[in-house]
Amino acid sequence: MSLYWLYDLPNVLLGVVVTSAFVLFAVAGHILLRKRIETWVGPYPGQNDVVGIVSSTLGIFFGITLGLVAVGTWDTFNSMDTLAQREVLTATNLQRTLNTLPEPTRSDALRNLRDWADIVVTKSWPAQQVGQPPQGEAEKLEAIEALLSAREPGRLLGGGGGSIQRQARSVQQLNALMLAGDERARSYDARLTAPLWWIVVIGALLTIASTWFVAANSETVKLFATVSVSLMLGLLIFFLVATDNPFRGDLSISSDGFATLRDLIDAKLAE
Repeated sequence: MSLYWLYDLPNVLLGVVVTSAFVLFAVAGHILLRKRIETWVGPYPGQNDVVGIVSSTLGIFFGITLGLVAVGTWDTFNSMDTLAQREVLTATNLQRTLNTLPEPTRSDALRNLRDWADIVVTKSWPAQQVGQPPQGEAEKLEAIEALLSAREPGRLLGGGGGSIQRQARSVQQLNALMLAGDERARSYDARLTAPLWWIVVIGALLTIASTWFVAANSETVKLFATVSVSLMLGLLIFFLVATDNPFRGDLSISSDGFATLRDLIDAKLAE
């Protein structure tokens, strides 16, 4: 069963849903199993020495695992964000170089780059947000490549050593942009694997369940401890859910940089 519908929720509501699920599990287990567990562990102090060892061991191993997973997830998110920013920067540098071309090559090349940015914003990004690969971008970049290679080096820009260098820089920047786009296309669906999610969820539930076996004179204190543990685990897992798919949900990588580039090229073409 797919849970991607969670990413359609606002971040606040997503946090409430994920956290509440773990808190409800904790409270339901405490209420439904309280009497049965009391017959197992006996009255206070019960088996707190054994329960404490088990809970501590479980908490240490699961805490380390959850921490490593959280760091890895955030690192992946930042890597995807850096990749998108680098792609925008490369496209912006290419725009500056193409703007030095003579007409009509300048307008044709800029128009293709503008259309590429528009495809990224209006088609590729929405596709990535629903777990589909970006499509239709390569055609516009290949059109620019055809314009740059249509004539001999130097003649395209009017001749001279400086012209040859600018043309070579255009080709180099275009190749870098193609590589960045290919890398984004390969990474659009980067996320935690299903087995790792099972480890995280089962580990969280076992950690919560271990608090049910703690004997206490006050049921209020015991319930508070159970809810506190479940709330903290729920918040951490909400963080994992929110950052696990870098292109989905409220906390996702934005296409604003590409939209800004598109508007900039529109202004250049209107000059």
